[in-house]
Amino acid sequence: MKRQEETAQQRAWRKYNEKHKEEIKNSKLQFNTTLPKEDANEINEFLKKYNLKKVDLIYTGYQRLKEIYETNKK
Repeated sequence: MKRQEETAQQRAWRKYNEKHKEEIKNSKLQFNTTLPKEDANEINEFLKKYNLKKVDLIYTGYQRLKEIYETNKK
């Protein structure tokens, strides 16, 4: 099967990524984790229902846990 010809935008994106590979690598961190399938499906359905991204869940959960634990320290 023949690959489709690359568009100008795809070439530009590839060139950018090649040029900034280390910068991108050093500025990002990926959380690789696994959940039971039922829990993951429930979370994905919730996110889809409210048009949220997983990163929204992470940031909101982090902020809330931070509030809880920092309040309990006082």
